[in-house]
Amino acid sequence: MEKENSSLKTFLKDYFSFSGRLNRWPYFLRLIGYFLIFKFLQIVLKITDKMNGVVESIAYVLVIITVIAAFIFISAQTVKRLHDLNKSGWFILIRLIYYIPIFGWISAIIQICAIIFELYLILAKGTNGSNRFGPNSLIIEMKADDVEKNTESDFEK
Repeated sequence: MEKENSSLKTFLKDYFSFSGRLNRWPYFLRLIGYFLIFKFLQIVLKITDKMNGVVESIAYVLVIITVIAAFIFISAQTVKRLHDLNKSGWFILIRLIYYIPIFGWISAIIQICAIIFELYLILAKGTNGSNRFGPNSLIIEMKADDVEKNTESDFEK
């Protein structure tokens, strides 16, 4: 039972915590997962749209809960990615640009800026070594892999 609580805490810390650092590849994979969740939700809403009122209402409530959890998830991942780039998590507010109701050529410029920001998050190399947000996440992962290899070799002996 204690092991299950520990794994749940680790899961919540890894995916819903706003502290620490996250390098490029895990960020990219989590971003893909985020978009897959929303595609799944679109399918669920399309299917339940043709059902009776009760099932549709339950589906909408579950979708709203999932959207809120997914928003917290992607916000936490983005903040950790910004930390890896040695930037404040407050830079996540740049994403609010998406929701400004501007039309015409200004809207196109805003969308281009948003795409550049997302590409920066995905492609920019994180800070080498420790920074003000913690140790390098790549080094932590490498050390964990070494520990796993050592314990596996201990069992083989």
